[in-house]
Amino acid sequence: QGCKEYKDEDEVGSSSQANKRSYEYNRSQETQSSILGLSPDSQIQVLSFLHPRDIISFGCVSKNTKLIVDEDPTLEDNQNYTAVLLWKEIWKRDYAWVVTQWDVGIEALQRSIGHCLHCA
Repeated sequence: QGCKEYKDEDEVGSSSQANKRSYEYNRSQETQSSILGLSPDSQIQVLSFLHPRDIISFGCVSKNTKLIVDEDPTLEDNQNYTAVLLWKEIWKRDYAWVVTQWDVGIEALQRSIGHCLHCA
């Protein structure tokens, strides 16, 4: 049981090219049939059912899943909108009640908005 061990290309021998092509083909099929093949809106919808800890774990699976979950500071104007929208959705799901249903939260939001309006 557990993860399969993949040998280094030098250790495999002459059949390495065929194995590599087969691996790449299987990997592309896997991408098409997984969450990575979905539109960003659908990815957000699916991931929004998970606990934040599980979303972080999902982001550790590969570089592609990390792009869905993490904001990339190297992108100009933070163009990784999927990650931004995902975390906004999680915030709304878990914490929006604080500023919409809790009296202290509503008052704090109103003060904050009022303060921002005076600053502009």
